[in-house]
Amino acid sequence: MVSKVSLLYRNACKKLKIEGENPDFIKDLQLDEILKIMTSGSTSINAERVIVSVFSELCQDAEDISYRYEVLQDFIEQPQMLFDLKAAFDMMMPIERERQLSNRRRADVTAEYRLGYGVNTLLGYSSVCKKVGEVLKGYRNKYSSRGLNLLYEAVLSYVDNDNFYKLEKILLDLKKCTQGYIRIKLNAKLDSCFKLKDAVILDIDNNGYVSKILERDEYIKARLSKGFKSLKNIGRKIQGNYVLKNIDYILEENANEIKDKTLNGIVQILETMIANISSFLRNLSDEMLFYEGALKLVQTMKKLGLVTSRADMAPIDERTFIAEDLYDLSFAFYLSEKGYMNPLEKIVTNDVYIKGDERIQIITGPNQGGKTTYIRAMGILQILAQAGIPVPAMKAVISPVDMIFTHFPADEKPESNEGRLGEELLRMRTIIEDATEHSLVLINEAFASTNSKEGSMIAQDILAAIAIIGSRCSFVTHLYELAHRVSSINNDLGNLGVKCSRLINMVAQYEKSKDVREEDSDVEVRKRTYKIIPGVPSKSSFAADIAAQFKIRYADFIQKLE
Repeated sequence: MVSKVSLLYRNACKKLKIEGENPDFIKDLQLDEILKIMTSGSTSINAERVIVSVFSELCQDAEDISYRYEVLQDFIEQPQMLFDLKAAFDMMMPIERERQLSNRRRADVTAEYRLGYGVNTLLGYSSVCKKVGEVLKGYRNKYSSRGLNLLYEAVLSYVDNDNFYKLEKILLDLKKCTQGYIRIKLNAKLDSCFKLKDAVILDIDNNGYVSKILERDEYIKARLSKGFKSLKNIGRKIQGNYVLKNIDYILEENANEIKDKTLNGIVQILETMIANISSFLRNLSDEMLFYEGALKLVQTMKKLGLVTSRADMAPIDERTFIAEDLYDLSFAFYLSEKGYMNPLEKIVTNDVYIKGDERIQIITGPNQGGKTTYIRAMGILQILAQAGIPVPAMKAVISPVDMIFTHFPADEKPESNEGRLGEELLRMRTIIEDATEHSLVLINEAFASTNSKEGSMIAQDILAAIAIIGSRCSFVTHLYELAHRVSSINNDLGNLGVKCSRLINMVAQYEKSKDVREEDSDVEVRKRTYKIIPGVPSKSSFAADIAAQFKIRYADFIQKLE
């Protein structure tokens, strides 16, 4: 049996749970742009599901995260090694397809077919193992990660020893037996009525081709109460002397039953071995889909000149999120699609500092000031860091999170009777019920469907609940009544007598200037700098600036009429 190994977990018994549906944060954080790059050119229909599953898992074990990062670094330094390993695992595709077809017609096939199929399947999986071993052996001195070294040791211990060579020879002998007439020699013990009591397989041959496939002490033992019922228990040793009887003594009508049960017993052994090696290879093949995507992502970031770094993992209980020169990776890819080959020239980076009790950011500022981009960048960095992938920042120190909750504007569901506000509140209730002190909550423009006063009251209650829970939260809003009450909310929380998170105001910055396009030089415009820093919330979102940009002000209409 081949030893278990995982390239995602130090504990090889752990297995990635493949998610059926994408979590909300995939859409809200625009991870589809990133997934498109990671799955480009993939020959597997499961590539996106595997990558999304790794993202959704949000690995919290710092040592497993480091384990993955080091495996990925080996592939970054030796990309051809990944492609060669991927080609080896792709050899499984026809084997897997044939297994699916065989399982569908399993009830309608003969014992000879099942034996031949089992032999060919095990030989096929063994060939994949041999190829994986050849690749790893060829790059032996070019990787250093613990994961790839463990894989090398496991595969080589399976394929590079006498037992494997003996197994291959036995399988090839059995394969020859399935290509024509099969003759089975038995050492049988009959009762006084010539009913079979016990049988030992002495040999199996094919039209005169004789090979001592099974040793004399390997047998099939049958216990019968009435006639021929079941032939079972391959592999046990029996004691005592048996009178050799010619198989001709067995009634002719029972010959096929003996043959089928004999072959099916061998098939059961083969199926056990197939289950072990196929599970081993299939898990690794899925994990390789993740690394293939991660390598494409890193290569694309490097090609576009994007700054990346390895995130340092802080203890989970610190609830830290510190990043220098953080940028929105999905926005960078969007710009590259628009023809910008150096997106960072068009992107403003930000620093994020969440540590200690100030874990809830209330982010206000002008429309199109970079607020949504800021929290989206935070979410992407958190996901990539916990997946073991370099992050889009100059430097990052973060604590793992157990869940990421996003609440971004969504279309109203026509089948719902709750209305837009009701739907928002239902989503918020889910967050409050499921979030823990180790969660990250990203909220964008909530409660815009009601008036500012009522929206502020609802938001205040929700933020107070998040503060009591202790989650990290970034809340983008135009509810300035809420932002101006941050100090009051903190005082109320402090009077509860329990340790709570504190709120802090963050403001999207702008610069004032004169609009040189206007005849009236006194017209003031506000240029967005896209920097988000702690500060006093402004009293306006300056939506009029956006209206002026699209020339839909009253003065613009009058000018057209004139």
